[in-house]
Amino acid sequence: MVEADAATKSNEFWIASRHDSLSAAESKVYTNIDSLKRMPSFRRTMEALTFLLAGYKSFGPFEMGPANTFYSFNPVEGFRLRVGGVLPLS
Repeated sequence: MVEADAATKSNEFWIASRHDSLSAAESKVYTNIDSLKRMPSFRRTMEALTFLLAGYKSFGPFEMGPANTFYSFNPVEGFRLRVGGVLPLS
């Protein structure tokens, strides 16, 4: 569970509150991951892979999917496209 004000804490707070200090290599890993998360091309790739592997794509509160049911075929109806989704109860 993350506290509500965790995102507003300064870097100095997190450095002082850490139980064990980070090495230079460990600190660089966090910096690299943060910069990757901000890259539009990486975000698009991750969203596409998540959609293909998990089958769902989030659009705010709505999730479209499952992707494996978008296309179907049978001898009676032939080629058939359909789209489904989930709207969470809240």
